[in-house]
Amino acid sequence: MASLDWPAADEFPVNYTGARVRAVVWNDLIKSESPLIVAGFSSIAKLVDLIADWDREPHAAQSKAAVLLGTEPFTSSRSSFASAEVTFTDEVRRYWLEEGVSLRLSAKVLQVLKVLDEGRLMVRFVDGSTRLHAKIYVGSDAATVGSSNFTDAGLSTQTEANTRFERRTDEGRYRGLVRIAENYWSVGQPWNDQFRELLLALLRFVPWQEALARACSDLLDGAWAERYLSSDSAGSRLWPSQMSGIAQALWIAENVGSVLVADATGSGKTRMGAHLVRAVRDRLWSTGRVRRDLTALVCPPSVANAWSREAVHCAVSISTVSHGLLSRPSEDGQRTEELAVRHAQILAVDECHNFLSRDANRTRQVRESLAEHVLLFTATPINRGPADLLQLVGLLGPDNFEDETLDVLEQLERRRGQNLELSSQQQEQLRREIQRFTVRRTKSMLNGMVDENPESYRHPVTERICRYPRHETRIYATGETGEDELTARKVREASAELTGVALLGRQLAVPPGLAHEYSDSRWLESRLAASRGLANHHVLTAMRSSKAALVEHVAGTEQAVKQCSIQTAFKPKPTGNMLDAILRLADEGPPEILLECEVPRWLTDVDEWRAACEQEAHRYRAILDAALLLSTAREHAKADLLTELSLKLERVLAFDRHLITLAAIEPLIEAGGTRVIVATGANKKNRKEVERVFAPDSNVPAIALCSDAMNEGLNLQGAAAMVHLDVPTTLRVAEQRVGRVDRMDSPYDAIEAWWPRDGVAFATRANDLLAARAEESTSLLGANLNVPNLAADRDDVVTIEKHITTLEASHEAWDGIRDALDPVRRLVEGPDALISRQVYEEHRTTTHRVLARISPVMSTTPWAFLAVTGAGHGAPRWIMLEGTGAQPIIGLENIVEPLREKLSDNPPSLPYDATCDEWLNRYLTAATHQERMLLPRRRLRALDQMSEVTRQWATDAIRRGDHEISERWRKIGTLAAPSSDEPQLTYTSWLSNGSRSSSRSLTPLSEKTDASATFDSDK
Repeated sequence: MASLDWPAADEFPVNYTGARVRAVVWNDLIKSESPLIVAGFSSIAKLVDLIADWDREPHAAQSKAAVLLGTEPFTSSRSSFASAEVTFTDEVRRYWLEEGVSLRLSAKVLQVLKVLDEGRLMVRFVDGSTRLHAKIYVGSDAATVGSSNFTDAGLSTQTEANTRFERRTDEGRYRGLVRIAENYWSVGQPWNDQFRELLLALLRFVPWQEALARACSDLLDGAWAERYLSSDSAGSRLWPSQMSGIAQALWIAENVGSVLVADATGSGKTRMGAHLVRAVRDRLWSTGRVRRDLTALVCPPSVANAWSREAVHCAVSISTVSHGLLSRPSEDGQRTEELAVRHAQILAVDECHNFLSRDANRTRQVRESLAEHVLLFTATPINRGPADLLQLVGLLGPDNFEDETLDVLEQLERRRGQNLELSSQQQEQLRREIQRFTVRRTKSMLNGMVDENPESYRHPVTERICRYPRHETRIYATGETGEDELTARKVREASAELTGVALLGRQLAVPPGLAHEYSDSRWLESRLAASRGLANHHVLTAMRSSKAALVEHVAGTEQAVKQCSIQTAFKPKPTGNMLDAILRLADEGPPEILLECEVPRWLTDVDEWRAACEQEAHRYRAILDAALLLSTAREHAKADLLTELSLKLERVLAFDRHLITLAAIEPLIEAGGTRVIVATGANKKNRKEVERVFAPDSNVPAIALCSDAMNEGLNLQGAAAMVHLDVPTTLRVAEQRVGRVDRMDSPYDAIEAWWPRDGVAFATRANDLLAARAEESTSLLGANLNVPNLAADRDDVVTIEKHITTLEASHEAWDGIRDALDPVRRLVEGPDALISRQVYEEHRTTTHRVLARISPVMSTTPWAFLAVTGAGHGAPRWIMLEGTGAQPIIGLENIVEPLREKLSDNPPSLPYDATCDEWLNRYLTAATHQERMLLPRRRLRALDQMSEVTRQWATDAIRRGDHEISERWRKIGTLAAPSSDEPQLTYTSWLSNGSRSSSRSLTPLSEKTDASATFDSDK
């Protein structure tokens, strides 16, 4: 356009290369003693800039400026019964609280407020049904009228048409235009007070405690996420804890990509999860990032209906896929469900701790999903230490982790096993990384949230306040006789001699992942010891459960049913029978040996192998002979406890891992009219019956004897007591069992949890606990897992009291892993809080809408803390800048401690002066250049890859002589890696330089006479 023939810019101000409307109009107005501006209300930010410049002119001290605001074409045309002033004010406030102004105008906002308070600025608006849409700019010597609104676009960038009349050369038209403007002004209504309130809402200077309180509240309370829940009709059904959990998960999804929701069992994760899926989907739609509107949920069959119901309530479509279906390979190619998992844009995985076996078909399919957001749900994600972390990384996506962490995880991958020796620094690094993905509130934290606002947790039917019931831990004697104790000692002695030949497998070889960590001889030694220890553990665990369980383990289900007179069918096919397994191994011959080390002869020689198997069978026969001498006193004691409990409590749950034990105890219960239901994973009819009878609104008396297949994903809070018939040796099992009844919507104020106190010969040893954890790790993580020496002499009895205490401590400690927002939470809660609870509550609950809060504070060095909202009403982000070089600090976990150090001495507030303004602008410029670092690491890696490949393609094009294509690739590459002087095009800007500042909570701290500044805002 610059090459075209244009009239003189001082007669017809337009925008094209080399000419701008602003250059003409701005100078006319600031040089005028009494400028009059008629413009739409979207011009307010630029008008602030203009009035501040005008006020610096010498003549302004004795002059007055006038601003007449009109409407915009995009405002609502709906009828309103409010006054014209209220309607106009509401429209303006909605627009500017949405749009925001640049924080670079901070000093100028203060200047305009001063001019307004001194009576040197008058603001009006035109009311009535006929709206004002004129654009007139009147100065003392010239007046301009035309299409240009007083905005950056109208004054500088858009194609506009305007005409300008000078008083000296065209006085007639100048006077006529002035008369028009003055006529409009004369019918305008005063708007000074409303204008002042608007400026204060856009930018307010406050103490640093208020600024930080609002910044923390934005993250912890998640008010920013309400727009993603308010549109669903079931939004009122969510508790505040679920609302804040969804907001936190959305924050993680936007900042990291994947989410691990690990709230305590019974916190309402299914309902929260369905609403979270809806919110993530709506967020994708609102930002235009929907690739395909496909959401897949992988969950156990037992909870599929619950998920479907919640999805219907919040109006989201979810393709549900069963854990079991993914586990079974298809002979006819990929199933539809498998395709849904692979191609879903959002993938949710419930009970994700069942996906820790990397070689399992279901785990592989989840890992290979192309989902942009993976949402994992479990109450117990980490039970076995570093091995769990390794598998969680695979589910969450390695691209989301730091390079240094990936180096540590690579070491774990090579050394997958229990004997991992990680330094304290490496362990802390893993904890911090997993924490970035985690939403995790303990039961005590959730109950604390209930205490803050009890009425919001009132149940709509029972009218009870929903909260976790008190735990009343009880211990019962298992009732073994003296003869049983002697017999149990014989069983222990015989099982201690087992070699574990049946557990060695048919091939002995060092797993590839451990080949560089273990020599062949060391691996063989470990494997033989592990087999001995696990064989002993299996025997003792079965004996601890019941006589029938022990007989079944040694001689098989059929023999146990016969010997123990069990009448009912309790499983679809027989199990156990170590005797038969060992005799088959004797006939099959020794295992394949792929080790280059000295191997015991009995592992290679057929005859000696057979002899070893026969000796092992002899040991099992001795165990069987002793087992048949055991009485059923222990089973009677457990049945008597259940009978006693059923007399005072309507519904009682009992768990044991052995199905045959449940069948043995059932006929011993003398419950009168109380129903006794045996519920296992295979018996779907009884499973559904237990769900019905143990629903929270049930009034049917019952006792449910449950296998551990029932301890996951079921809501059985109709029970007032839960009984461990055997001792849960791992945190996961203990947590899941009690989690069936320990739920926020329990109808009880307290629940009883009963634990068995076994006699000395039956009691759990320290080595039993180690073996249980190793066995669970083996089943979940695969055969490549190295198991420690379980045959070591650790025969010290673990009392049930000590065991309970250890499990409870493990639950609260969580291996040091907290949730992603814990660093922020500790700024306002706990003994080390920077802000008192009273101050935090005062500012977190304020209903006064302020777009930006700014707080200059005293500091000996320059620094800035900025909390900014994401693009398009997205999740807030924090960034800190330090020193004259504006060194950036990214990540909540990295920002909080330096921030705490700088504010711990309660620095005094300072007035916002020119020095503060200079540092604020410097830090905003630096933050704008660093905004790329606020992207999730996965996207940063993608951008790095994009930059690399486009550079290579540009080079290849040059070699072919295609310079045009090369230049195109080069320009595309700059989008991924812009230089410091190029615009940031990689993501929507959060720190806008212009009138569209999207700063939410800003805390720049400046230098000069130790001045600093803290900023917080709602935009």
